[in-house]
Amino acid sequence: MNFFSQLLARCKENHVKKIPVVVCAQEDELLKAILRAEGEGIITSPILAGDREEIVKHLLQNGANLDEYQIIHGEGKEKCSEMAVQSILSGAGDFLVKGLVDTSIILKAILNKKEELSKSENGEIFFSHVTVAELDVIDRVIVFGDAAMNILPDVETKIKIIENCYSVWNALHLGTPKIALLAAKESVSKKMIATLDAQIITQNLSLDERFIVEGPLALDNALSKKSAEIKGISGKIQGDADILIMPNIEAGNIFYKSLCYLTESETAGILVGAKVPVVITSRADDEESKFLSIVLASVI
Repeated sequence: MNFFSQLLARCKENHVKKIPVVVCAQEDELLKAILRAEGEGIITSPILAGDREEIVKHLLQNGANLDEYQIIHGEGKEKCSEMAVQSILSGAGDFLVKGLVDTSIILKAILNKKEELSKSENGEIFFSHVTVAELDVIDRVIVFGDAAMNILPDVETKIKIIENCYSVWNALHLGTPKIALLAAKESVSKKMIATLDAQIITQNLSLDERFIVEGPLALDNALSKKSAEIKGISGKIQGDADILIMPNIEAGNIFYKSLCYLTESETAGILVGAKVPVVITSRADDEESKFLSIVLASVI
């Protein structure tokens, strides 16, 4: 399918270059991804907050032209996060990127300015992690959440996760999605909270014309038509789900890392919920994943 290649090509043809603001930017793999994104014409004039000396060292090691980068020196992770958020609020930057800093520190800086960065009328921000994955085995693109933010989401939280996942899917112009609420089995059991949640959410969202929602569904029924046929799964999702809603963070995190380490699938992930996306990649993620996440954030 080469979805990410097509997305990259589309960006290069029609895209207005965005300015990323990197928090604690003195990380080699991340800076390589930033340089690559700039070289591809996806971003421009990155704002790099952090230890100026270390940032300059990494840029020079990778053959960068220092004149193309805005470096903001900051002492401490909290200060760098505050400066980065202020750059967004001032209109200097378009989205945030996590460098050598804990996610919680960036989120605190964002939430301290939640009224300015909120998309909702009540001034609140609900964050969830949304992953876009191009699955190599079945040659399909899916979106899923939440693999990194919400630990044990209840019905209300899962509905918010659905909204965030849908916002990404819709921004990618991929049509009307089929959303599967995952559990360990496809039948409702009082002993499995995820199945009960899925049943309630399916009922509550059944009239929403933006998407199709069904659950509970096991992963095989959601992604394999053969499995759905063998098990006699009825409904509108029979192995062709587009968006997967995980029952908890363990399931999401394990699924995400299984794709990264056990398959050749390509992934990109961002935090969605504020006015601007936040690229939150793991320290263990490779340059490719960080680059694709930057591309995704620039599109969203």
